[in-house]
Amino acid sequence: MKKLFLILHFFGSSFLFSQADSLYKVYNNTLLPDSIRFSAAHNIANELVYNYPDSTLKLAFEYHSLAEKKKDHTWQGAACMTIGNAYYMKGEYSTALNWLNKGLLIAPKNQQILIASLYSSMGTVYYGLADYSHSLDFHFRSLKIRQAEEDIDEGISFLNIGAVYSQMGDYKRSSHYHFRALKLYERLRISWGQAMALSNLSSNFLHEKNYGSAMTYQKKSLAIEEENNNPAGIAESYDIIGAIHLEQGQYLLAEIDFNKALKIKKEIGNIQAEAVTLTKLAQVSLKQKNYKKALEVITIAKEISNKVQDLATYNEIQNNLVDIYKGLGKPEKALAELEAYLILKDSLFEDERKREAALKSMQYEFDQKENDLKTEQKIKNAIDAEEQRKQRMVIYSVSAILLLTLVLAGVIFKSLQANKRKNKIITEQKLEVEKQKEIVEHQKEIVVEKQKEILDSIKYAKRIQRAHLPTEKYIVKSLGRLTGKKT
Repeated sequence: MKKLFLILHFFGSSFLFSQADSLYKVYNNTLLPDSIRFSAAHNIANELVYNYPDSTLKLAFEYHSLAEKKKDHTWQGAACMTIGNAYYMKGEYSTALNWLNKGLLIAPKNQQILIASLYSSMGTVYYGLADYSHSLDFHFRSLKIRQAEEDIDEGISFLNIGAVYSQMGDYKRSSHYHFRALKLYERLRISWGQAMALSNLSSNFLHEKNYGSAMTYQKKSLAIEEENNNPAGIAESYDIIGAIHLEQGQYLLAEIDFNKALKIKKEIGNIQAEAVTLTKLAQVSLKQKNYKKALEVITIAKEISNKVQDLATYNEIQNNLVDIYKGLGKPEKALAELEAYLILKDSLFEDERKREAALKSMQYEFDQKENDLKTEQKIKNAIDAEEQRKQRMVIYSVSAILLLTLVLAGVIFKSLQANKRKNKIITEQKLEVEKQKEIVEHQKEIVVEKQKEILDSIKYAKRIQRAHLPTEKYIVKSLGRLTGKKT
């Protein structure tokens, strides 16, 4: 069963191997803000979870405890998701679901990207439980939020939905979603997303016996995984390439590829995955009727599966052991393995029914807690609404006062401007009056001067006249002589 992609970096941050030491230093630096330290720890866990789930758990429990003390519900919810994802990688699905449920209950409702990631992880765990209905439900919930938030991680939802449909045997619908993911990641130039989409499309082509396309797509995926130095992805590619060769009867090539995958899985300590690849190697020997070698290899796989309690792989091993013992001419052992296979199969079926009942019970408890949370949220929303109403009233009052102040200021300003204009006009008129007064004074001076000149002329003429004319006495005397009278 192909594992679905686990999304941890809901804050959009990335991780490089070269950054590991510096991120640990950031996380351990207590002088830095908590949000930066949490982000560093989260990015480290994002890389570790696929290959080193135990190390992831140690780190995640640390920053979960720290977030709990700081009452930071966002990072507490993120830590719950990391812990849940790590338990999923360890095959402990029930524990994984418990932690993811805790994350959903504590995550703030305004952190929609975190909630989408938690839904995605829930869907992945249900996929591991072969509960494809619930798996699709949670992945579609996640997709809806991511599309609403215009989050590029909608590509993760496409990949996971495609993987579920592939497991259900609906390869056409599965490829539809994987091609959507591939198109998105090519446009965004996100290499790891392209590798995932290409690998999943390759698996679909393999199931459809389109071996040419399966090999082409898987080699493209392998090239990207090698460039990104992702050992888990490289091992997965070699497993699928080996399966393609096995289906085509190219047993030597298949064996080489499976051995490459096995070597990488041993290096990264993925014991459960080792059993899967060893089972495939045993199938190569079985196809070649090399029953002795097949028995040697599958015995190792059986021990590992029994140790990690991977019942699904263990059941497949027993099924192969039936064919191996038949080939070795040991019908008694073949019959014993067949009986063990059938018993385990029935046990798995019974476990499946118990698991379904447990899941229903767990879902009921989760729904109850979610309803309680919704009730609390409604009360909180009502309180928030009342506070917002009061805040609006304050804002409206302050706005009205400010508006009135602005209006009054405007009126005063206009009045001042009008008075200024009036004063300017009065000043100009006063200046004009002063100017006219000066002109009049000047003209008056001219008139007085002219008047003086005229009077002086008259006086002068009068003196001349007096000088030339006889006096009044003389005239009277002369008239008297003329009339013969004496005066």
